[in-house]
Amino acid sequence: MKMRFARHRYARRSIFSVAVSTLALASCAMQDPTEDQQSDKFDGPTQGPAAPVCSGGVFTCKSYVRVDENNRIKPFAKPSGFGPADLASAYKLNASITSTATIAIVDAFHYANAESDLATYRSTFGLPPCTVASGCLKIVNQNGATSPLPAAPPAGDDWNLEAALDLDMASAACPTCKLVLVEAQDDTSNGLFIAQNAAAALAGVVSISNSWGGPSSSSDSSLDSQFFTHTQSVNVFVSSGDSGNTGSTGDFPSTSAHVFAVGGTHLVKSSTTRGWTETAWSGAGSTCSTRIAEPSFQIGTVPTAACTMRAASDISAVADPNTGLAVFNANDGGFIVVGGTSASCPFIAAIFARYIIPPPGGGNDPEFPYFNQAEFFDITSGSNGRCASALCRAGTGWDGPTGIGSPNGAALKNNRVLETATAFVNETDGTWLMPNWSHPGGRPDLGFIKTSNTPSGNVEVHIASADSNYQTRILETPTTFQNETDGTWLMANWTSPGGKPDLVFIKTNNTPSGYVEVHIASAASNYRTRVLETATTFVNEADGTWLMANWTSPGGKPDLVFIKTNNTPSGHVEVHVASAASNYQTRVLEIPTTFVNETDGTWLMPRWTNPGGQPDQGFIKANNTPSGRVEVHIAAMPSNN
Repeated sequence: MKMRFARHRYARRSIFSVAVSTLALASCAMQDPTEDQQSDKFDGPTQGPAAPVCSGGVFTCKSYVRVDENNRIKPFAKPSGFGPADLASAYKLNASITSTATIAIVDAFHYANAESDLATYRSTFGLPPCTVASGCLKIVNQNGATSPLPAAPPAGDDWNLEAALDLDMASAACPTCKLVLVEAQDDTSNGLFIAQNAAAALAGVVSISNSWGGPSSSSDSSLDSQFFTHTQSVNVFVSSGDSGNTGSTGDFPSTSAHVFAVGGTHLVKSSTTRGWTETAWSGAGSTCSTRIAEPSFQIGTVPTAACTMRAASDISAVADPNTGLAVFNANDGGFIVVGGTSASCPFIAAIFARYIIPPPGGGNDPEFPYFNQAEFFDITSGSNGRCASALCRAGTGWDGPTGIGSPNGAALKNNRVLETATAFVNETDGTWLMPNWSHPGGRPDLGFIKTSNTPSGNVEVHIASADSNYQTRILETPTTFQNETDGTWLMANWTSPGGKPDLVFIKTNNTPSGYVEVHIASAASNYRTRVLETATTFVNEADGTWLMANWTSPGGKPDLVFIKTNNTPSGHVEVHVASAASNYQTRVLEIPTTFVNETDGTWLMPRWTNPGGQPDQGFIKANNTPSGRVEVHIAAMPSNN
């Protein structure tokens, strides 16, 4: 049956019968620009009544709630709509992949019942608790502070329902993730944008969900630069809207080139191999921006007949309120059914957090689905308007309503390639490292050099094999060394380059000569025979990191390296190398580096720029990072030639 968009799809009044001004939305560029999109006709299932949740501000949330025949929110005694188990089934989320990363939810006004409503939703569906006391849930204002929090939303502008939807959908997608609700002061000023920037700066945040937007304007580019081109490596998601194809007059910030524009689908169970069928939702927003240039990741993927500027959407998930989501909000009667791209946005943000999908190159561009299309379900049917191009019509590859498609958890690559418990109980009396013991040149084993509190009084070496995923110990032996902590323990190939590593102790304090000493026990003797004991060119020194690296002879015996990280004349980290050929009596390199003095992490010498060649200088910054995540910094070292 043919249907009129405005008359039959939704009750267009707000849920409180507040008048909503009619927006004359242009159709896609391929059609008559004078046509009103809301009078478009298209095929689709008969849809029940739903009403917009937010209606009061310049920027509105993108959710619809199911209502009764009197246009009042329809609560249910028991949960109705899809719950976490349904969504995990539909999107093939891998139960073995979990994360404790933090997802930020940006909404307007204060949600006083956020913690209690979330607790009811999670307990009803068997999800673990997420409370303020446990540190799982945090609520802050638009500046990232826990106080003062903004006022409650005004009547007729139910941002609390929106926030309930966002928190519930993030919980459904990643039950073990942490959540932070960032509450903007209002929805009429730049508060939501300020809150977005605050969310990006919060420690630990890896995904941000923005289920809101406003009309595109001449300010798009400046807002994009000010609020979405941040330095933090965080994925940002924005709802594409609930008004179908809007041609060139769509919502912003979904058309920012630095956010994932999240569209929407109609999802039903089926007898297919997947067990579910997904089509484009007729209300999913799609836009061809007139102000933001086409980003490089869309060139060649978005058809030129659809758009030659920034096009939305990028990805999608269930959003149709007629195949909507179970949400709990006590103020609206308990369990209700909600949809809109406000549902798909936090859901996908949480999937990215769960699978640890980082922005490319440490940036914040949404190119991931464009270069990993096989990891998404391609939505190939349905439409959100009358235009003939992919901007309105779902089909193979990219289209406006659904982007590249919806996440396929069975195909998504968890960027952590191994997460496993090991054969070792928790232990801190020594040094942990990863030597190539069982397969030189292959995957490294897990080694523990126990330097204190051993039964024999001697240092012990314990190794668990990579082949067993570190479940089986293949070496447990006392060594020739007595318990000793005045220095650095490591393993390096001294006696047999390319073979099993020897045990090395670099004694940096309390040496008889006052100079740093190197002591090496051979792997061939199971570390019972010492093959080198020598004083070096370095006086006793503790302001840095000692290690062994193949600087002068890649593939040969390792040189002795001291990375001085404090009290340097230049204020920069320095690298000092003494050659193995001289038994560490001659220094072959002494240089300041590009790094300022820094101790919040670990210094090492990896082969990054030239595998098999000379090592670079690396710093793993583990504390006080802007993003709240561990950072890796590598500087290429100069040649010794």
